[in-house]
Amino acid sequence: GRIFLSGCFRVEFRDFFIADELNSLAYSFWTLSYFFCAYSWQWTDLQSNCNISMVWYTPLIASLPPWWRLIQCLRRYKDSNEKVHLANAAKYASSILATIIGAIRRMYPSKAMDIVFILTCIINSSYTTTWDIKMDWGLCQTQSKHLFLRDELVFKRGFYYMACLIDIVLRFSWIMNFVPMRLNGAILGFILAVLEGYRRIQWNVFRLENEHLNNCGQYRAIKEIPLPFALRETVKQPDEQDE
Repeated sequence: GRIFLSGCFRVEFRDFFIADELNSLAYSFWTLSYFFCAYSWQWTDLQSNCNISMVWYTPLIASLPPWWRLIQCLRRYKDSNEKVHLANAAKYASSILATIIGAIRRMYPSKAMDIVFILTCIINSSYTTTWDIKMDWGLCQTQSKHLFLRDELVFKRGFYYMACLIDIVLRFSWIMNFVPMRLNGAILGFILAVLEGYRRIQWNVFRLENEHLNNCGQYRAIKEIPLPFALRETVKQPDEQDE
C-alpha cells in the first residue's frame, strides 16, 4: 500500500527496497495483461486476440515499478534536499523511457527505431550499472586499500569482483535480442527474466551489506561502543562501606 501511494509518505528503507524488487518483475508486469486478456477471451485464439506486444497499455503497466521509485526519489529529495535523489530519479526515468521506446519499436519496427532503442538501452544500462556498483553497493572508492572496492568488506574480495562482472553482463542482457538465435522470442524473454531474478538476488545481498555498514558508520546502528565514553560513578554511602 505504501508503494502504491509513493510520495504520500516519508520514504523508509523498506519502501524503496521492496519497490526496487518490483523493478525486477517487469516481465511479470508485462505479461499480467496477457493473463487478463486470456480470461476475457476464454482462452480462445490467443495468438490473434492477445498479442500483448501490440497493446499500448502493456508498457505502461511494466513502467509502474520504476515510476513508483521515481516518485519515491522525488519525495526523498523534498524531505532531505539532497540532490543525489534527483540523480536517482533520473535513473528510473531512463528505465521508463527504455520500456516505452521498446514497446514503440515492437509496434512500429524500423531501422530508426532500432537505433533509438539501442541508444536508450545503452544509456539506461550504463546508468543503472554504475549506480548499482558505486551507490547501492558502495564500491569503487578511490581511496580504498582494496582495488575498486572499499576499505570495510564483509565477504572475500573475489565475491565483489565477480558480482560486479555479473551485474554488468546482466544489465546489458538486452543485447541478446539482437543476436541471431534459434530460440523463440517468448522463451528468450523468460530466460532473461530468470537471469534478472538472479541479478536482483545478488543485488540484495550487497545492498543490505552496504546499508548495514552505513548504519554502523553513522551510528544509526551500533556494532561497538566508540571510545571514550562517560561512566557514571556510584558513590557508596557511609553505611554501605565494608567493615
